Amino acid sequence: MLKFGRYLLVLAAAVLVINFFGPQSASAATYYNATSATPSALAETCSTGSNAIYSFAASKYVSPNLTTSAAPLQARADNVGAWEKFCIVQWSRDEHVIISIAANKFVSARMNEPGYPLRASADTVGTWEKFSIGYVDGAAQFLSLANRKYVSARMNEPGYPLQASVDFDGPWERFCIC
Repeated sequence: MLKFGRYLLVLAAAVLVINFFGPQSASAATYYNATSATPSALAETCSTGSNAIYSFAASKYVSPNLTTSAAPLQARADNVGAWEKFCIVQWSRDEHVIISIAANKFVSARMNEPGYPLRASADTVGTWEKFSIGYVDGAAQFLSLANRKYVSARMNEPGYPLQASVDFDGPWERFCIC
């Protein structure tokens, strides 16, 4: 009986190792090179076309404000239109980049500006353009890999851009990738 228990333990460990280190699906293993990727080229890789990002706290869709040259991302739209479409691409195993389809730019957490606002303004991928996406209770959370802070909809300051400025996860930091 003890031998059988050890056998099951070894078998369970082997299954865990295979699932963690084993082969991945083709889409999960497709990563991109920062020196050659452009927003429009990567947007073509979106298998489902594009996504909208919905802020649960604001009850609004996220869009870049293309009426300004900085194109800040704001939770301000009631419906999904051309400005509210994004392509989210897996850059490496734990990194994602977000492309604004309307702006044809990478979303960037602007580390040189107060509050680290998100803007659809980058032509290439660097540290500021990489995010980790996690899920809590079915809601997506975006963590800026540049400063290890969560993206927040800033509900106490309407009209402000989304910012990568929060150390903890709360209701303002929860989104739907729809």
